[in-house]
Amino acid sequence: MTLKTKIGSFAARIQWLIEMLFLFFVAHALNLLFYPSDIGFIYVPLHPYWIIVLLAASKYGFTAGSMSGLAACLLVIYFRHGGIPHRLELEAMAEQGGLLLPLAFLSVGVFLGGVREKQIRKHKALEETCEERQKENTRLDELFQATEKARLILETQIVNQSTTIRMLYEEVRKLEAVNREAVYRGCLDILAEHFQVQKASIYLKEGDDFVLKMSRGWDAAEAVEGKVPCEGSVMSLACDGSKTVTVQDLIRRKDAARYEAQYGKFLAMIPLACEGGPVVGVVNVEKIDFLAFNRANLELIEMVVRWTARAVANIDTMESLRRSNLFDPLEGVYTYCHFENVLASEFERARLGGAAPTVAILKLSGFGFLNPVQQEIFKKAFLANLKRLFAGVDSVFNYRYGGTYALVAPLRSEREVAALLGDLGTEMRKIKQEFAWGAAQWNRGMKDARELAEPALKACGMGAS
Repeated sequence: MTLKTKIGSFAARIQWLIEMLFLFFVAHALNLLFYPSDIGFIYVPLHPYWIIVLLAASKYGFTAGSMSGLAACLLVIYFRHGGIPHRLELEAMAEQGGLLLPLAFLSVGVFLGGVREKQIRKHKALEETCEERQKENTRLDELFQATEKARLILETQIVNQSTTIRMLYEEVRKLEAVNREAVYRGCLDILAEHFQVQKASIYLKEGDDFVLKMSRGWDAAEAVEGKVPCEGSVMSLACDGSKTVTVQDLIRRKDAARYEAQYGKFLAMIPLACEGGPVVGVVNVEKIDFLAFNRANLELIEMVVRWTARAVANIDTMESLRRSNLFDPLEGVYTYCHFENVLASEFERARLGGAAPTVAILKLSGFGFLNPVQQEIFKKAFLANLKRLFAGVDSVFNYRYGGTYALVAPLRSEREVAALLGDLGTEMRKIKQEFAWGAAQWNRGMKDARELAEPALKACGMGAS
């Protein structure tokens, strides 16, 4: 306890004494100023000392009341006698009734102080009881909070255990998408939501490079580096060995110094491959919670990556089957492989004396800069208007690249096709979208079907195919 605290505590204990002395001082100062002929208020009917005695007794209890009453008693005797009286003088004062007021001060101070003291003690006892109750309430509240937290944890565990199969099913459904980007995104979402992976990426091996297909937790500057040469890349270790490579495995290698610059980029690299199939890429875990980076979680991550590889293989199979089909049901147009067959047939028919067909190549402007949802909306609006204008024997085909289409009009001239495409441009501009196009009609100077499509390709800025 510091000196300042000790002084404050002592002052609080003798506060009643300080106030009592101050009030007596004020009373006598007023006495000297206003009643100098009546020192001690001897002839005042209602003595001012009553104020001091009553205040001290009612505020501070027995000690203050009795001491203020005693002080008032002695001061009255002193001022009434003109000094300190002897025993005989006191007896004479008592006989004359001069001790009645002093004894009244003392009696009232003791009695009123005693009554107030009982109230003060009861009040302190109630305060102590309230403090104990508050402490007990606080302890019960802490116990309740701990119990509530334990209950929530238990409920969470029960819910997690009871819904594990359903959650697993819902998560695996993310890998049932029909396009690769959705599958890659679903894989990284599962790693983030269930394995505390904060930063990850998927690279596919294309020729001599690893090409970035999807990332999570990257900033814009990191996403710019979308292609990494296979030679000298640490990802080659996972691809060539067809097994997971962690940063610990990398450090233990004899040629670890060769990959020293890449230590901080990856914590684990899991090859993207089906059981027994070729490795097509790598899933990189780049940042993960420390406690979540353990062997058990790593095995589960490997399982998710295998599911992803299987989903990608299924998409490859579906696309292969789709390419062999003549009609694409998703877009409602013919496939590109069928376009080449139709183009060759129409060219041969025209050469043998049939009508001169017209071929048009259509390219959606800015298609590659749109997100998948915007691309889908753009394609649907464009194809709906295109099919409305070109009906009957005219055929619409997917061309080689996304957002490009081919049109074969066997019975329309180039001028008719150009007029209809102009109307289509007007309709598309109403929804603030545009497209480039080129059209060409068969003539006898053309030697093969390729020459029929080349002018249309050049006109829309795609060059010869």
